[in-house]
Amino acid sequence: MSLFLQLYELSDDVKRKEWLDDWLNFMHRIGKPVTRIPIMAKQVLDLYELYRLVVQHGGLVEIINKKLWREITKGLNLPSSITSAAFTLRTQYQKYLYDYECEKEKLSNQSDLQQAIDGNRREAPGRRTAPSFPLPFPLPHAANAAASMLNKQLNGLGMRNDLLDDENSLNLQASGLFGAGYGVEQMAILEAHQRNLERAQRAAEQVARQSLGLAPCSNGGNRHSGRESTSSNDSDIPS
Repeated sequence: MSLFLQLYELSDDVKRKEWLDDWLNFMHRIGKPVTRIPIMAKQVLDLYELYRLVVQHGGLVEIINKKLWREITKGLNLPSSITSAAFTLRTQYQKYLYDYECEKEKLSNQSDLQQAIDGNRREAPGRRTAPSFPLPFPLPHAANAAASMLNKQLNGLGMRNDLLDDENSLNLQASGLFGAGYGVEQMAILEAHQRNLERAQRAAEQVARQSLGLAPCSNGGNRHSGRESTSSNDSDIPS
């Protein structure tokens, strides 16, 4: 039994024969005679049913824009395991049926189809841009800037910065971790650095308040770096 004959006998729909005759005559008239019938999932692709389903959903351009190929696949009773069903159905429809749709239904034109295909290609999974999301901790350069600012504040009070790691060391470690892609271990280390910075900042604020006379300060609470303790009336002390 020829494939053309199978196409006529795929269902008992009374309109099938009439539609197939008209479609085949149309394709011959526009210079695209149908010489072979496409096969999909090891069976003849029911072009009559494919055309009917696509037109019911608004035409080929509408199917592409709204990504309705799953409904078409179900309507054709094709196996869900066919991963390239959408692409195969689109290319076969475009080759065998789209000219007929434009002539009979006038739902779209070739320009509309090309725009829909280009838009679908830009949205393909391999071309999507990576989603942006806020990081739960400062970037390395921000952490280094905070460390540098805090060091200057503590040095202005005549104190050594024992609560922070060496600034250069922090810079190298943070830069290396940032380049490694913020893995789980790197994230934990950076979060630890952030906690150290926060604790150091709180300590600096407390020392500043004590130096300004807002709270009592014992002689053992401060360590000097070659400078005498400044009084609460010293205008150079940062508030």
